[in-house]
Amino acid sequence: MGRRRNLQTAHLVTMLKSENAPFQRWLTHYEVGFKLRHGCPFNNLSREHPSVVLAWWVNYDQDVLEVSSGETHAPQPYVEDLLTSIEYMGGSVVRKSFTDSGLQLVITWDGAKYEYSTSRVFTKHRCLVLQPTIHTQGWEWYRLVAFSRRDLASLFKELDSTSRVEIISKKVVDEGTVRDTLMITTSDLLGNLTANQADALLVALDNGYYSVPKKATTESVAARMGVPRTTYEEHLRKAESKVMQSVAPYARFAVERRRKAQRGAVRSSESSSVVSSESDADVDV
Repeated sequence: MGRRRNLQTAHLVTMLKSENAPFQRWLTHYEVGFKLRHGCPFNNLSREHPSVVLAWWVNYDQDVLEVSSGETHAPQPYVEDLLTSIEYMGGSVVRKSFTDSGLQLVITWDGAKYEYSTSRVFTKHRCLVLQPTIHTQGWEWYRLVAFSRRDLASLFKELDSTSRVEIISKKVVDEGTVRDTLMITTSDLLGNLTANQADALLVALDNGYYSVPKKATTESVAARMGVPRTTYEEHLRKAESKVMQSVAPYARFAVERRRKAQRGAVRSSESSSVVSSESDADVDV
């Protein structure tokens, strides 16, 4: 496993461009999306409750956590274990609220107790994390930006020594603005596809493969592209996998928030109906 992680990190570094030029028109930076699993109490919680989505915003003095799940509220065992883990790691809850979208916490940390934190590792290697971090399915999902390939290489070397890391996407950005990187764009979803994978996906879309009902098969699309069906299916599966893994953590978070909002709207509508019925009854009397 260690050799596999080292090879993955080595592959990441070799894809980075040289920084020897004294001046460049654009601020070259490197964007990496990855998921991480390590022996942190919060990561352990995610493995024990894989359906729960924890979004985590890190600030200098305080962190903000938002918990959601497929249930009306976050599971009580999860909430209890989360609060216990926060206290164990030297945290104090300064604000707690339950809303239709889930549990929201504001916490502060005792730096003397909170000895190891991936946030501190990112800061140590001068990398910028694009927040929030998403904890779900037993993994922590990150997107980060580095402005030096040396910083990026040293970061993953340290992470590899303490964690299991799987890189989801990686790219060098040598034109445009940093602002473009700080937002989720189409390049985040499609930039890591090879030309064959992008073609396989787009031709499938154009020919109705994803229509309902389906208007094409992989065999017919492959014939249109002039490639064997098995070759086409391999390109398509890889393209679908990369796109879904890129969007998955954000999709889970957005879906859970939408579900909570819909449940809140239904309850509000039901309450309004009850009040209206009682008012009508008073008028009739």
